[in-house]
Amino acid sequence: MVTFQTLSSLAPDWMTFLVFRGLATGGADELSLISEDDSTPLTGSYGSLQKPNRKTQSPIEHDSLSNSDSGCYELLEGEEYTTSQIISYLGMGNAQTIIVSVLFFAWFSENSAIFLMPILSTRLYVEWDLTTEGEALLSAASYAGFAFSYPIWGFVADRLGRKPALIWSHLWILVCSVLCSLAPNLSWLIIFRILFSLAGGVMNLIIPLYYEFLPPQSRWIGFVSGNGLAAASGSMLPILAAIAILDKTPGSWRYFVLVCSVPFLFFILIAMLWLVESPRYLVSVGRTNEAEKVLRRIARMNNRELPKKLILVPENEIGATTEKEATYLDAVKILLSESKIITSFVCILLLGLASRYVIYGMAFVKTELIFMDAESKSDYCHAAEERNSYELETKDYIMMLAIQSTDFLAAFVMFIVLIYEWSLKFSALLCYGISIILICGLYLCPSLYVALALVGASKMLIQGPNILMWIRLSGLFPTKIRTSLFGICTFLMYLVLPITPYLVQTLSKHSQHYVTSVTVGFLILGFISGLILPWRIYAN
Repeated sequence: MVTFQTLSSLAPDWMTFLVFRGLATGGADELSLISEDDSTPLTGSYGSLQKPNRKTQSPIEHDSLSNSDSGCYELLEGEEYTTSQIISYLGMGNAQTIIVSVLFFAWFSENSAIFLMPILSTRLYVEWDLTTEGEALLSAASYAGFAFSYPIWGFVADRLGRKPALIWSHLWILVCSVLCSLAPNLSWLIIFRILFSLAGGVMNLIIPLYYEFLPPQSRWIGFVSGNGLAAASGSMLPILAAIAILDKTPGSWRYFVLVCSVPFLFFILIAMLWLVESPRYLVSVGRTNEAEKVLRRIARMNNRELPKKLILVPENEIGATTEKEATYLDAVKILLSESKIITSFVCILLLGLASRYVIYGMAFVKTELIFMDAESKSDYCHAAEERNSYELETKDYIMMLAIQSTDFLAAFVMFIVLIYEWSLKFSALLCYGISIILICGLYLCPSLYVALALVGASKMLIQGPNILMWIRLSGLFPTKIRTSLFGICTFLMYLVLPITPYLVQTLSKHSQHYVTSVTVGFLILGFISGLILPWRIYAN
């Protein structure tokens, strides 16, 4: 039988070794992910809405039992426990390993679908003789629905459950991707890409699942493997597919789109077989019997035992409801009544706007740099003197692959900020500050390789505060309304995406200095957000 201990010995590099080793051991105690939690109790009268306190409901400390400590405790027969207490008691085992592996492919498929657009739009710019505006419009169409899809699928996940929402959104994307490959012209392709993007809000379902399924000290495994390694691997699939499929043959891009859609089909199949519903969500909506079945299944897979009589209670969260009469808006009002939650929310929102442009915009910048470098009468800082008919070739894709492989270093950055427990504020100030300096180097009109290195390094650094941002945002909201509020926040962050192709692909045809100035502006926004961000962020 192949185990994660075996895989770790075969890992190709030390970063993958650490992730496999973490999956095998459940994460060492020193690799804990401690929330920036203000331990001061909040006071006030809220009727049927629970106001959190720090009094534990059992011998187990709320949401903080380490894997190595779990053996020192036994759950008592007939006592009340929250799902987070039980998850901490069960530790990181086979069940969580399967869940992390399934979600790995969710991250992989999403990133393969997103990062094919710079290649596809550049290809059709030549093959369909598009204008620069038409090229940007095609890319913008792929992102137009993304912002709106996050709150839509967030509400679906809070109403129907995390698992069905995740599967149905991937099925939607798969169908729309096939339709895109059959599009007869630009107009139909834009329509299909907009429909495709309406299900792109899958990410706001994945991150809360890590938060709800994994013990606190092991959450770093999910984030590094998913948002780090899986995202980097997924972003490389379109480049590998371009090398293998895209040639001078008209219409070869259709097979390219189909190949990049295969991961969605694979994820749907394994999710239907192995993904289970979040027990924390089930308890929050009153489905305690189902939650108990899931927890007992996890216990069996982890070779642990639970008491025969187990009383599950909701988490102690701001906005958590104990009575059915309490409405969704009641929970939101209570949540937003706390000034420190409002302050943290606004700052995280501004950080999200900055990171969305940098992370997604840099993919377009790298493609444009390689594309324009091939023009015989243009350079980095100035537009071409005549219309270009150059199609990216294998050597260009290989260069893109080499540059894109540096995204694996982003997993290293995430690993550092998580195991050393950097605060979001410190991470934002450091990483955004360095990135501003790096991107300003583009004003010097460097060579192609230096420019690509500066862009890649900036994108890599921003992944540090980016992963902390998602973790803190998940922790702000109570379980019952977590994915819907998470989706609304993500919607606001992603409003910048539809204009990103215009800011990069259109402006770069005139001067790369315009693109550089816009990028620096977003980096400064992220740095300012870090300045006003509280040192301690409340965690529900």
